[in-house]
Amino acid sequence: MTLDPLPIRSAARKSPRVNILVWHDIIQSERDRLVWFDTTAKQFRQQCTQLKRAGAQVIPLRTAIQWMSTGKNPPPPGATVLCFDDNTAGISKFGIRILREFGWCCVLSAHTDYVGVRTSKPHHSWKELTDLASSGAVELVNQTASHPPDLRKLTKTQRLNDFAKARKAYANRFAIPPSGITYPSGKFDASVIDDALDAGFTYGLTEDHGVAELSRDMMQLHRWSTHARWDEALAAVKRSARA
Repeated sequence: MTLDPLPIRSAARKSPRVNILVWHDIIQSERDRLVWFDTTAKQFRQQCTQLKRAGAQVIPLRTAIQWMSTGKNPPPPGATVLCFDDNTAGISKFGIRILREFGWCCVLSAHTDYVGVRTSKPHHSWKELTDLASSGAVELVNQTASHPPDLRKLTKTQRLNDFAKARKAYANRFAIPPSGITYPSGKFDASVIDDALDAGFTYGLTEDHGVAELSRDMMQLHRWSTHARWDEALAAVKRSARA
């Protein structure tokens, strides 16, 4: 039986206010840049300052999920969720350290095959992820097991196996494993969503831009890429704060 994605409740659609922003690795300086979507610590601090001045009220992702899926307990104007993808060590070394100065929480998406593995960059270990989650300021989201370049190009069996492997890895270490999935590189389609639902995920994070409540459904939640759409994201936060 094919499951349907949870709808975004009409109360949330009538009062859109949540903007979800996503970064990837945070690096010390330009000399450490390996890919175009690295963000220096200096730039990240500046962006956080801009968000604060814009009226951002940073909230946990779970608060936004509850609001959109139930239509109850609306978050404040300026509600903003801060995400980091790919589980690289610079996220905690520089990014989360800066967020603590602002008193803000965040979301960290990790692909389980690379937890504790160094590729061109080091990735947090399971102990580090556990410690971050235990702090109460970091929520974990599943980002598949192998971080395929494009989930759409896998067979159904390959996708379901990857999803199951990732969910088992989290379930072995956390009493309540993440119920959300971040689509690697923001690539997904209807068949990917169907398989994610079959695997037990209840919401999905994309890199499609826009206010979260105006997403198609809970499996296609909008996030602003801070690398490609920073000015638009900041303007959206300002509009929300004025509402």
